[in-house]
Amino acid sequence: RLLAPLAGRPAWAEKAAAIARVIDERYWPSTDWQCGGPRRFPVAATSPVRTDEHLDLAACALLAIADLLPHRSASILDGMEQGFLAHGALVPAFSPVIHEGDRDWDALAGYHLHGFRNRPHEYHNGGIWPVWLGWLGVAFARHGRVTASGTLHALTVAHLLRLTHFDFEEYFHGETGEALGTAGMAYTATGFVLLDLARQRGPEAWTWMA
Repeated sequence: RLLAPLAGRPAWAEKAAAIARVIDERYWPSTDWQCGGPRRFPVAATSPVRTDEHLDLAACALLAIADLLPHRSASILDGMEQGFLAHGALVPAFSPVIHEGDRDWDALAGYHLHGFRNRPHEYHNGGIWPVWLGWLGVAFARHGRVTASGTLHALTVAHLLRLTHFDFEEYFHGETGEALGTAGMAYTATGFVLLDLARQRGPEAWTWMA
């Protein structure tokens, strides 16, 4: 989409629009969100037999930043504000959390390379990843949602101040808030940088992402 006018290839723009339509059709069913309430977010994944209805923060933040589906960006960001920030909660990487005994538990427990990490509220199963909070902050700023961007920044700072130790670990435990995972991660630091930039700069600073 971005290269089409620069390269003089209108067919590329048409292909990008076609991809956007497919994303909309396949990942945004007309039914309510199975996790409760009207659909605010796209499904996390599809397969020949089912759709995964979990909230995928990374996908949602990047989709809103790219604004590939402009009529969906507002829905995503409304859902983030109303479902999490309004309750003083940071948004986890995936939600709702999968617990032992849930339909998806066996598949989740069997899917790992170097030891199981996705216990409830840990890692991607409800863990809170600063890198994706940073991209969510940029998404808010990109769409002129200054209050939401500021709220997300304030909640993150408050969370950090409650920690007795922090060494730029990968994520926070979704319930206890403890910093977990590998320490010294540059992408964790990047999340905080993005949060601060999103709070300070208006939507015009992010137009290059369009």
